[in-house]
Amino acid sequence: MNTTQKWFRSLGVAAALVAGVAQAAPVTHYSQRSMNSNEYIYSADYGNSNYGTVTNYNGTATEYGLSGTRTWAFSNGTGGYVSKPESTWVYAKADLSTGTLKAGSSVGLGVGSGPIVAGQRYSTARASASVADTFSFYTAAGTPFSWGASDAMTLNFNVHGSIDIPSSVAPGTDSLSSSYTFLRFSALRVGGLEANKAVQDFDYSAYADVHGDDAAWTEFVRLLNIANAYYRTDLSAGWCLGTNNLPSEWCSGAAFFQPVALDANGEGTIAYTFNPGEDFEWILELETQVKLDQAMDNTGVVMDFSHTVGIGFTAPGGASVVSASAVFPGTLADVPGDANEVPEPASIALLGLGLAGIAVARRRRSLR
Repeated sequence: MNTTQKWFRSLGVAAALVAGVAQAAPVTHYSQRSMNSNEYIYSADYGNSNYGTVTNYNGTATEYGLSGTRTWAFSNGTGGYVSKPESTWVYAKADLSTGTLKAGSSVGLGVGSGPIVAGQRYSTARASASVADTFSFYTAAGTPFSWGASDAMTLNFNVHGSIDIPSSVAPGTDSLSSSYTFLRFSALRVGGLEANKAVQDFDYSAYADVHGDDAAWTEFVRLLNIANAYYRTDLSAGWCLGTNNLPSEWCSGAAFFQPVALDANGEGTIAYTFNPGEDFEWILELETQVKLDQAMDNTGVVMDFSHTVGIGFTAPGGASVVSASAVFPGTLADVPGDANEVPEPASIALLGLGLAGIAVARRRRSLR
């Protein structure tokens, strides 16, 4: 292979690398919403919305809502059927550019045509909204911020919602049979969002078709372990917003979730202070769920946080925050400092003249 061939080969490799980066840029931020209810699943909208979950990796808002009614019919165990009217509503919106999350869900049950055994059939509505971003910290001069033991940042959440759980609705035995609203914050080491995406994108069936089921399971577990290793469990936190009918230990404060009371206007505030010690990625998810036993008649439950959860932060003194999204409120799109400023047109022109001068000097030297 001669020099020219090697040069073209190197160009081809470089082009392939550049193209690969352009086609599969690492995940560093997103806005996401997810919804699930009987009416939604059986609607055409569900099939058109990526099975209830939509993720915008450019950080722009994603929003959707749907309500509907159905009449369920199922065996009563004695050769007959029982019917039960049901109505649900789900709504979710995530917007990284404004730092807001909204979610709401409700279930209403009418009178059935016959008795239904309690604890066997439930109606469910669930909606969640989440945003994610990558935060890097710099000094005003554009150098990486050095975290000290006393440094900290604070995340501030303003929540506003309304909850209606009739006293006739018994407490659930676990999260699968309860109505609640959770706000969850997860911190990850840089690269964690991309590792999570690798797990989500893994096509188990296609992999198994080529390599076998055992190999597919091994590969899935490998990817999952990689993703889990990025999580900063020491920094993650969760809150139960307002009232719920979860088992009492879930939101007692002794476990993972901390209780957050809402005032008469349905408003509350959360301040979460921590020291990450380094740049980090984060996910904030607002989840509402309504679970209602179909044995109940003329009963409805509402968990409505479509009034907004607002997200803000306070950086440690002397630090500027650069976000990968470049749109999260209060963050910078670029590293501060002169070294990262775009040259003025006049500077670019002078640079061009300088390069031209070098070229002329080299040509004169070669002609001697």
